[in-house]
Amino acid sequence: MVKLARMVGFITWEIQIPSRRVEPFRDTRGPGEEAVAKMFETLGKSDSPKARRDQAILRLLFDLGLRRESIVSLDLQHCSDESRTLQIMLKGHSQRMPKRLPPVTADALKRWIEIQGTEDGPLFIRIDRRGALRPDRLSGMAFTT
Repeated sequence: MVKLARMVGFITWEIQIPSRRVEPFRDTRGPGEEAVAKMFETLGKSDSPKARRDQAILRLLFDLGLRRESIVSLDLQHCSDESRTLQIMLKGHSQRMPKRLPPVTADALKRWIEIQGTEDGPLFIRIDRRGALRPDRLSGMAFTT
C-alpha cells in the first residue's frame, strides 16, 4: 500500500526493510567431474549386464543432464540408432522432445541394448541379484540405492 501511495504521489517517503539471507535448500552440484570419471572407470572394467546398463544411465545423466524420471520413462521405441537421438520427456513439457546423443553416449546405449534385446518395452529394466534381467521397468528409486 505504501508503494502505491508513493507511486501516485500521496507520500514522499518509503519503507525499506532489509531482505533476509536466502539459505540454499540442498546441495545440487552433483558429485563432480573427478568422481564421475572414477565411476566411468569402474564401470568400464566390467562387461556385465549391470555395468553396461549403469554406464548407459550414467552417460545420460552426465552427458545430457537428464533427470532420473526422464531416464526411467524411456522405452526402446524412443531410441533411434540411425539418427542417434532419444525422444525424452523433459520436466515441465507435455510432449517428448528429441535430444541428440554424443557418440560415447550412443555407444553406451547401443551396448546396453545388445544385452537387453530389441523387444518393445522399457529401455532400462531391473537386474536381480543373480544378474538375471527382469522385464520390469527400472524405478526412479533405484538411482538412490
